[in-house]
Amino acid sequence: MNFKYFNTHLQKNFKVLAAKSTHLFTVNVDTELLCETYLNSFPSEYNTIFRERRTHDCSNCKNFIRNYGNIVAIIDNKMISIWDFEYDLEYSPSLTAIQNLIHKSKIIEVFVTKETTWGTDKNNELLADGKVITWGIFIFNLKVNLYQHQKIQLKKFKVIIAQIIQHLNLL
Repeated sequence: MNFKYFNTHLQKNFKVLAAKSTHLFTVNVDTELLCETYLNSFPSEYNTIFRERRTHDCSNCKNFIRNYGNIVAIIDNKMISIWDFEYDLEYSPSLTAIQNLIHKSKIIEVFVTKETTWGTDKNNELLADGKVITWGIFIFNLKVNLYQHQKIQLKKFKVIIAQIIQHLNLL
């Protein structure tokens, strides 16, 4: 399946999480381990070596996973990650491995960011013969500034945030 469609599903899932929850959180997963889990869980036929690295081994995507891959929401008293959706055979093992890793983790803090665009949608590579390869990359375009929104919310609820996180980790 095409990476662009996979990324679209990831974006849709994030939008659902953001719409259904009052806050986003991060979990205490090692983000390097998260990147490696993402890369190492693809079936080999879908992650072959292209030049020097595996097909899905992209510096931009790894940066996205390091910065945003540990985001979760609490919906109906359940921790839901941005990766909690189903997809095709190519991505399914990777998604399952990431889901398992995140769901073994504990919530550590409220997620706040000033960024309204995370990642980039593509990277173009000019080949020696003049052809261009366009690589798909993880991206989220937010319509709301989470930092401003959550900064206001955090001021209102600063006293109880630690209690909320403690309670959520007991679920």
